[in-house]
Amino acid sequence: MLISLPFKKKSSKSRIPSVDKSQIAQKWIEIEHLTGLGGESNGKNAIMEADKLLDLSLKAMGVEGQTLAERLKNGRNLFSYEGYNSAWAGHKVRNQIAHEMGFDLLHHQVVEAVNNFKLALKDLGVI
Repeated sequence: MLISLPFKKKSSKSRIPSVDKSQIAQKWIEIEHLTGLGGESNGKNAIMEADKLLDLSLKAMGVEGQTLAERLKNGRNLFSYEGYNSAWAGHKVRNQIAHEMGFDLLHHQVVEAVNNFKLALKDLGVI
């Protein structure tokens, strides 16, 4: 029996107006700058901002939900399998930063999380 996956091949164009896409691209440059600065505080800020950017993008695409987690579940058909898993991986790190006292990050963990968000945002066609 063939089982279909809940993922569709995404279209080549995102459903975000070009004005929003330019704002998203500018914000992404700021996130990469924060990542490059090093330091745990800058890394945590980069991850938090990347998570917000993913959330903003899904909202702009009309994906419903009250939280990013809900929007990720509701918008899974907008991602490839890899992009969807990357979005969740980045979001999980964000949750650790937000909810675990004393959560420490090494620079390579910051880079990995930011790269996960980047893959997800590219998958959506917004950067």
